[in-house]
Amino acid sequence: SALGTNKNLLTDAVRAVTGNSPMEYMRMLKLDEARKMLDHHPELTIEAIAFSCGFNAPSTFYRLFRKQYGISPAEYRKQANKL
Repeated sequence: SALGTNKNLLTDAVRAVTGNSPMEYMRMLKLDEARKMLDHHPELTIEAIAFSCGFNAPSTFYRLFRKQYGISPAEYRKQANKL
């Protein structure tokens, strides 16, 4: 209501533009940011990246990252470093 619309209208608008619910879209954005950080910040731990990207628990981050990309964050980082 702070945006002058109701929750259903906002949800429908986000879904129309992104193909996902607002929660799913935000999760995808956070995972994409984490993936970029894994690429560009080898000095950061995976746990630090998880917290930096808004995940409350590293275990949640690991699970969602694997679901989204098919590999763990550590495996992703290892592959990215080989390129």
